[in-house]
Amino acid sequence: RTGIEGVALQGPISPVQRPGAPNAAPLPFAVITVQPGAGGAEIARAIADERGRFRIPLRRGKYRVVPLPPDPSARFPLGTPQQVAVRGGRFTRIVAEYDTGIR
Repeated sequence: RTGIEGVALQGPISPVQRPGAPNAAPLPFAVITVQPGAGGAEIARAIADERGRFRIPLRRGKYRVVPLPPDPSARFPLGTPQQVAVRGGRFTRIVAEYDTGIR
């Protein structure tokens, strides 16, 4: 059982960062897509749950994770692609980060 699992987080959620106060929140129903490590056609996709959590079974290897917004017509939140190495026998935890555009 291998793959990736994690949470989709959006931030900042406030234009003012307060010490000790989180400035990110889970992004419900975020779309998490996976491509081969060098890029290319999508090979897997998952929709995050209402708490932003997702799990995608994958074989061992290197992948490019491309987070998409819950609403495909929206400009924000904008996901940040990342490279992920999946090792055998476990799920690799990641955070899919989304920029809300709030400044």
